Parts: sequence; structure tokens; C-alpha cells
Amino acid sequence: MADILVLNLSDDLDIVQGAVKIAARCRLVEWKTEMSLVEDLSFRAQLGYAVSQNYRFAIIYSDNEHSEGMVSIKDLLNRTQNTVKLSELESYLFTLKH
Repeated sequence: MADILVLNLSDDLDIVQGAVKIAARCRLVEWKTEMSLVEDLSFRAQLGYAVSQNYRFAIIYSDNEHSEGMVSIKDLLNRTQNTVKLSELESYLFTLKH
């Protein structure tokens, strides 16, 4: 089972491609990561899926995060959420792992 689920919250090709790149970047710092393939693009449906499948983190990359150059990381175990600059994603994930 993967540790991180990157939520697919848009049908905009730029955002979907960005989410795929985010998943790849998570794997670079050795987090087991998957992309959400749930047909329902709603936040609630995808987050519910992440919780039901026992992912540790959900990464949110939607229109808002895309336009701000950010990503939101929801800790599903501790029920907290942090917003991180895309340029700092790997270093943030590294600190979570160590």
C-alpha cells in the first residue's frame, strides 16, 4: 500500500499533468505514492477513498494550488493540513520521513 495519494481534482490537462509530476517528485524522496483514479473529481469522494484505503497523506493540487504554486498536504492520521510551496515539496516530504 502506498503512503501518499495525490488527488486528481480537475479535468484541466495542465493540472492533471502537474499532479502526475508531483507524484513522481514524491517517489524521488522514497515515499510510496499513487495517483487517484477515482472517476468522481469531487474532493469529498477522493478524500473519502484515501481514508478508506488507509493512506497516510493526501496531496491536494487543484486550480487554487496550481495558480498559487503551492500544494496542500493533508495528514490523514493526525488530521492536520499544511500548505507548501511546490519548490519546497521534496524537502518538506523528506522531513516527514526522518
